[in-house]
Amino acid sequence: MSKITIMYVEDSFEETEIMKLFCKQYADKVKLLTFPDGVEFLNFIEKEDREKISGPICILLDIDLPFLNGLQILQRLKENHNPTVRALPVVMYSSSTREQDKQASQALGASAHIEKPLTGEGTKTVLDFLIVNTLQLTEELDLNNFAGER
Repeated sequence: MSKITIMYVEDSFEETEIMKLFCKQYADKVKLLTFPDGVEFLNFIEKEDREKISGPICILLDIDLPFLNGLQILQRLKENHNPTVRALPVVMYSSSTREQDKQASQALGASAHIEKPLTGEGTKTVLDFLIVNTLQLTEELDLNNFAGER
């Protein structure tokens, strides 16, 4: 089985370090790419480096981000010119408990909305969820077309 690439968009250094720590425990299953804001992430998506992306892909996206919030990023992904990018699973991962954020995420096409866990065990549960569901959600995508036509 190829590794799952999780692209984690999170502005909190602490949250990113926690995710990195737990992903090390899944080193045989998960490759983690981190982005501190949506602008850097969207630039990466548009100019993506094929050597960094392989296998099933999942985007783990915080909502409360600087410059562009997670909902704006989600909307741009779902409007992308590349059909493979539009079809990538996006999991909104936020401490927000606002119902309007959950509804907006769903309306914009998020695959799931997960509240950030308060414990390490909760983070492991999230990673287990991502591993299983990313494989199912991306099995029919042509990831060789990820770079798409320009």
